[in-house]
Amino acid sequence: MINRLYIRDFAIINELNLELKPGLTVITGETGSGKTILLQALSLALGSKGNKNLVKSGKKKTIVEAEVQGKNYRRIFSEKGRSRYYIEHEPVKDIDFRTQTKYLADFHDQHEQQLIMGRENHIDYLDRFCRLEKKVQKCIELYQTLQSSKTRLKQILENKSVIGDRRELLEFQINEIEQVSPCENEDNELMRDFRFYKHIDEMVESISNITGDFTESDHSIQHRISTDLIELEKLSSYDEKLNQHIDEIKSVLFTIQETSVSLTEYSDGLNPDTEKLNTIELRIKEIENLKRKYGGSIESVKNYHEEIRCELEEISQFSSDADELYNQIEQLEDHFKSSAQQLHKIRVSKVEILSKKVQREMERLNMPSAIFEIKITQLSGNDSFVHLDEQQVKIHSKGFDQVEFFLSANPGEEVKPLTEIASGGEISRIMLAIKSVFNKIDPVDTLIFDEIDTGISGVTAEKVSESLKNISTNKQVMCISHLPQIARAADNHLHVSKTIVDDTTIISVNYLNKKDQNSVIDYLAGTCKYLDLNFQKSKSAFSVLNG
Repeated sequence: MINRLYIRDFAIINELNLELKPGLTVITGETGSGKTILLQALSLALGSKGNKNLVKSGKKKTIVEAEVQGKNYRRIFSEKGRSRYYIEHEPVKDIDFRTQTKYLADFHDQHEQQLIMGRENHIDYLDRFCRLEKKVQKCIELYQTLQSSKTRLKQILENKSVIGDRRELLEFQINEIEQVSPCENEDNELMRDFRFYKHIDEMVESISNITGDFTESDHSIQHRISTDLIELEKLSSYDEKLNQHIDEIKSVLFTIQETSVSLTEYSDGLNPDTEKLNTIELRIKEIENLKRKYGGSIESVKNYHEEIRCELEEISQFSSDADELYNQIEQLEDHFKSSAQQLHKIRVSKVEILSKKVQREMERLNMPSAIFEIKITQLSGNDSFVHLDEQQVKIHSKGFDQVEFFLSANPGEEVKPLTEIASGGEISRIMLAIKSVFNKIDPVDTLIFDEIDTGISGVTAEKVSESLKNISTNKQVMCISHLPQIARAADNHLHVSKTIVDDTTIISVNYLNKKDQNSVIDYLAGTCKYLDLNFQKSKSAFSVLNG
């Protein structure tokens, strides 16, 4: 059972620390006082979806916390809609949090009443009664895998011709790149070699002219410097300081002579090679062609080659998967068929039992002439691989059964689909009847009802209160109600009130003593017009100040 609820900065509530008690707890209060907010906070604390509007205006986050059997579950919800989860004050992942809180409480509200009005949900109620959750989950997984395999096979078959064309293109491109197989930076090296071999004749001629200017002609640099050096040596006899410059000039002259020799040797080694030049030029054209087609650089060519190689491998694998998928689909169909038939057998064996149990509970809820039936049917499926009584039947994720609730609320009326005829009050009672039937088999220890008394009054309300009281003998039950009959049945009576004092809203949540409880019951019954509650004398009182 849930022992405690803590709330901070949630909706219109600043802070609330509320002890929750065993048995039947009825929550009363005027419309808009904040009753439903309490249950919303509890639901959020146990993992339900929330939204950022639940954070109190002007605050950055809300904190909701539930203590269940001495174990603490905390949820921090930010104004941006993000959640953090804690179990025993240790952070956990959302999926781990919801796994642990899944069966701590069962919330029944207007949303669940809407669920029962959707015939597609009726199968879930029957399966829950049959305790088929694990078997159904296995069937769902088989169905999803089967559909995924069929979709993949369809893609293979539909794209066979397209894949074939793509395969040919990829093979051509890979072969084209691999025939050339350019190396990193090869294009730059080839251009350097091309320029060299292209201009050998020009280099030989130019070097010949240069060496002639250096040493070989009558007017060469060597000749002129040598002449000037002789003249300077004459002058050094007049001043020894010139010897330093003479040595420098001799060094320059030696360098010129050595350079001229080196250039001549280099030039002698230059031999035009037309064949080599043609080979280089052809290689450059091949690489430039690849670069133009596949990205503009050798690096991009190599990257593209790796991409299409991987794609070709995938296509090859994709194509080879077809045979394997045929076999896989055949096996999955056999497994699914077996699973669906097993579910069908169990449902058929239990459907009348559940129908009778719900009908008996409805009789207790002041629907003595009501007839409740659960019908299992199948839809025809011309292309289905599943047969029932030699007829092809349409499959879905939970097998091939169509489950629908039928109701006759009045004597002499034929049973008709629940979704077409049930009133709000009847829906509430049907849901309560189902909860009562599930009471002993349900692993959940806490049941929470919001607006269970919609559309009922008088004797019916008395019957509903008796049913809630009966459920509370072995479950913790919390219920919002506006009916005196239900409030009278409460083991614990929580009253929620809202007052405004000096532009400040004060929300009060109080466990009522017997006297105050009777006052609220009289008010609900219409025997008194005003409530005069002395909360100071109540067993527990919680006042929440809101700015």
